[in-house]
Amino acid sequence: MDDQPAVPRKRRRWPWVAAAAALIIGIGWWVVTLLHPSLEVGAAFGATGAEEVADPSAGPGEDRTMFLFPYRDGQTAEYLFSLRNPGPLPVTVTDVVLRRTEPGDVFLLQQVEARIGGPGDVFPEVTTPFRPFRLGAEEERTIVITLRFDHCEEHGTLPTAEEADTAAVQFIENETIRYRILGVPRSEKLRLPSNVGVRFPTPEGCPGAS
Repeated sequence: MDDQPAVPRKRRRWPWVAAAAALIIGIGWWVVTLLHPSLEVGAAFGATGAEEVADPSAGPGEDRTMFLFPYRDGQTAEYLFSLRNPGPLPVTVTDVVLRRTEPGDVFLLQQVEARIGGPGDVFPEVTTPFRPFRLGAEEERTIVITLRFDHCEEHGTLPTAEEADTAAVQFIENETIRYRILGVPRSEKLRLPSNVGVRFPTPEGCPGAS
């Protein structure tokens, strides 16, 4: 019996093709999320009960203002800003990172809560505690931050009544926002249109001062 010539077996290439396709898709997915425009502060910004003044931290030639609160020990105040997604893809906003003070901290402004307005409500009268929300392309959503004035007693020397109008200022200048785009987590530090600050109080305005 004659030996039959061996028939070469075809190699299955589909696992390699599938892996290459998955790699290309993954890279494209990553590139899309990387190139997506950053979130930005939208049209709404304000601070209830604050005075808008020239920003003492502005550099030469800069025309910037600051929203300045009077220090009221232990009391709260609010400011708001709208968060805008310039698109083109929707994102899920997952967190607003609040600046919390620790014992011994000398920062007078403590961010204690973030709340959100309803969709399309730029200056909301009703807000709810922050929870993750979807922000479509070209959409805005307003975030309200509650501040508490605290820790003035941690400062050794406070201004006198004569120095009160020119006393040093502490301020907040940006907000850190965490969000997801196509499931990929991102974090953005957004510069506020104006700083939000407070002047050092006089000893009379700081009950715990020695």
